[in-house]
Amino acid sequence: LVNGFQSASQAREAHERLPHCGVGICAHDCPRGVGIFGITTVSMWDGLYGQVEVRRVQPYDANKVYICPGCNQDIPVGMGHYVCVPAEAVDLRRHWHYACWDNRLPKTR
Repeated sequence: LVNGFQSASQAREAHERLPHCGVGICAHDCPRGVGIFGITTVSMWDGLYGQVEVRRVQPYDANKVYICPGCNQDIPVGMGHYVCVPAEAVDLRRHWHYACWDNRLPKTR
């Protein structure tokens, strides 16, 4: 089961029918996991495409500039960061600042 659905494709189809927040870049990846009207949505980073493998890139291995999807800012050469890869959509691999990845969800008490 993926978030109450029988398969990831069913979860994706249900997600695509939800109203989306329109905040920032929303290609069915609503920031903070909430669409308009307070409906909770499933993000690709929180299980929509299966488990997400998170790998740490050390500063000495960071040889290219990337754009972080969390803040839309550059990750410069020589800055350590995470590479996050959804298990069912490896072509959607993205590079995130440590803080952006760690703070992508609201804090829970």
